[in-house]
Amino acid sequence: MISEKKCEVLRDNSIHPTAIIITSSFEDKKWKRKISDELGSNIRTWARSKKHVLIIFNKKDDAELKKSLFYKLSKSAKQHIYVGTVGMLTYPPRAQFDYVVWLFPEWTLRSIDYRSSERAKIIVSRLALLVASHDVYIGTRYGDVAKEVFGIKDEEWINKIFAERKRFNLPPYTQLVRLTMRDKTNAKAYARAEAIRTLIEESSGSHIAYGPYQELGAKKKLVHEYHVLLAGELQKLVEIYKELPIDAADVAPYRIV
Repeated sequence: MISEKKCEVLRDNSIHPTAIIITSSFEDKKWKRKISDELGSNIRTWARSKKHVLIIFNKKDDAELKKSLFYKLSKSAKQHIYVGTVGMLTYPPRAQFDYVVWLFPEWTLRSIDYRSSERAKIIVSRLALLVASHDVYIGTRYGDVAKEVFGIKDEEWINKIFAERKRFNLPPYTQLVRLTMRDKTNAKAYARAEAIRTLIEESSGSHIAYGPYQELGAKKKLVHEYHVLLAGELQKLVEIYKELPIDAADVAPYRIV
């Protein structure tokens, strides 16, 4: 329809957020400060100047953080600091902020989803919409982790992401299906997963199987689970696992390890 000029193409004006990384110093880590002294001082200075500051802190228990932030702040200055989680981006506030701070993005960057760095990039872009300058301050304890994502050009980051995905047979180079086996005991669940892995390896094709494995930090359940990850062409993968005695199959799984 575009080639025949039957519809009109509308292009959004893209924004290019700037991530300003502030890393916790040795003293901050030594004294186990909830927020780096440099960033905390900046936030208090902004609040005293009647600037509206939004702080994204992805934990519900923010009492210790507020105690550190509000140190020697007047009641009127405290009213200019807003603390919330990324959940607020579901219904973002209409009011513009003067400064936006994201604390500890490593909680997202170090998650077990292979798309974690992409989610972090998206979060920064959405936060940048809430401030006129499009600057997002990032407070982190691991500067090297943050700089690998936010401290390089987008083109360089994209090339790095694609290289990693190709190396580990991840999308878009292959498609993924996560097979789940459950049983009453850990040993029985593992044995089932091992048997499924053997059956998959005996089948012909260009697919690759990984596992068995359990989710890292999975919640304790009455039923034990093990997973086998299949990588390859989706239509051919379906033919492999559709007759197997599995309990669940997740296509393009959100969590893979």
